[in-house]
Amino acid sequence: MKITSYLGATFLFGMVLLHSHSVVADESAKVESQESAKKILTQAPVNKQQSPPIDKTKKATPEQQKKEAKKMYDLFNKSYIKSIASIQCLKDSKCINSEDDVLKYSVFYLRFLHKLEDAAEKNDIWAMYYRGLIAYERAQDYADRASYIQDRDFIFTAMTLNRYRDYQFQDAQKYLVEPAKARIPEACQMLGNIYAKGLGRKVEVQQAMDFYYCAGLEFVSANRDLEAQITLKAMNEIAIPTDARTVDVYAKLNKNNR
Repeated sequence: MKITSYLGATFLFGMVLLHSHSVVADESAKVESQESAKKILTQAPVNKQQSPPIDKTKKATPEQQKKEAKKMYDLFNKSYIKSIASIQCLKDSKCINSEDDVLKYSVFYLRFLHKLEDAAEKNDIWAMYYRGLIAYERAQDYADRASYIQDRDFIFTAMTLNRYRDYQFQDAQKYLVEPAKARIPEACQMLGNIYAKGLGRKVEVQQAMDFYYCAGLEFVSANRDLEAQITLKAMNEIAIPTDARTVDVYAKLNKNNR
């Protein structure tokens, strides 16, 4: 009986020691692992050129907005030109490109166009400006293409192009209003042209003069005399030379040239 009790006690004591040894071993392993990790981290080379994480909640500066909008504008034009080139290529029997290229580049330029529109909806002035510029340039392209059509058999094509022209000028007007209020001179100049020549709308001389006046003053202020002279010429063509706005731009321009 005593032997049995002794053996039982010895067995239990052994199990306790074994468990204690396992716990100590595990803790030692954890400590060793942590020490190794610390050593590796302290010895690891620091990449000083690594950029800090981008704070997506931080609002972009006007300069960053301008850069991004200009990038979308350039990518749109690049893709649009490639899509046109792909269409022309299909007419050539030696062309190795397929219809897929036309579709691919068309998808690309629409993607960049929509990115500008999305940014414009968030009141990004520069996205509005470049989206308006795209519409203005496309309208000019439609007008130019329609002007070459003289054959009466293609008169319907000319009418369609002119309708597209008007739609694009209306889009340009919509997108350029806010940039003009922000006194971006090119936006003011394009709106002046739209109102002065009745592009996609009826002629409104006073509205045109207001926008030309904005453009003229900003061009003069930026020492862009050539653009200011072009604006002044447009003002003289649609209104009397003694209009106060024309006189003011003329005086400031000549003061710069002295």
